[in-house]
Amino acid sequence: MGSILKKMYNSALQGEKVTQIYLFAISYAKEIQRNNYRIAEIIRFSAISQSFQTEVSKGVKLAQYVEILGNNHILETKNFAELGQILKLMYDNSAEREATTAIRLFGIRYALEINNCEHSIATITIAAGLSRNYAVEISKGIKLAKYVKCKSIVDEQFNTKKITYEINKPIIKSRFKKLQETGLKAETYFINNYNDIDIFKDGTLQDARLFGDGYDFQIDTNNNFYLAEVKGIKENKGRFRLTENEYQKAIEYKNDYIVTLVLNLNKKPRFLQVENPIKNLKFKEKKINTKITKEYHLISDIS
Repeated sequence: MGSILKKMYNSALQGEKVTQIYLFAISYAKEIQRNNYRIAEIIRFSAISQSFQTEVSKGVKLAQYVEILGNNHILETKNFAELGQILKLMYDNSAEREATTAIRLFGIRYALEINNCEHSIATITIAAGLSRNYAVEISKGIKLAKYVKCKSIVDEQFNTKKITYEINKPIIKSRFKKLQETGLKAETYFINNYNDIDIFKDGTLQDARLFGDGYDFQIDTNNNFYLAEVKGIKENKGRFRLTENEYQKAIEYKNDYIVTLVLNLNKKPRFLQVENPIKNLKFKEKKINTKITKEYHLISDIS
């Protein structure tokens, strides 16, 4: 076992040494478990770093869910928000102490969709409400996907078919459509750069856009939580509006409600934060008359 691992490790392509360690563990998991081989001993005989012992152990865990393949995966078109929802459900449905395994399985299962998505892996993890640190684990799964595919047990255990079905329902797709409108550019910039804002630095970001609750994100810091409503302005100055829902939330949460403007969006974006916007800015109420809509009524009773 040590010899095989050493050969796979030393012959790995650039940037794929860890991937080959996983492949070794997946390929020989049954043999390792059947013979009660100690992973530490295998590592010792392979003469690679003892620090890789953890990676072999994780690969053995993955082995029950995947198999070596010739890649025959069918590409499904998904945006980052949809992928984030799938990742969140796989993470939430993972067995105890197997959350990292679930995240790597997500990378394997949806590698092509992720690579075809115009947003970064970090953005997908944030859309899932998870730490950006998990992006590294997804990347490991994506690299493995060149060599392995998920067994049917993955779809059964994590119910990914149901997840995909739910996401493709018209009502859900309508919600996702909102994420593709003009504000998405500002929101995406915020997702990727919110740590540059002192008040949010090192905070955990949770995406609340689909809830329609008057704010876009909640950021949890060590001492507090903040509700961030992100507004994009194309030029270096401009105006923005608040919906009635956003206005009421700003009144309710005061200094914990922060309008985060992404100014100069079309050139060199920069942040401007307004804490307690109702106190610090002046707004004028404006009633918007909805346009006339058509309905089609039956002429006679139906029975």
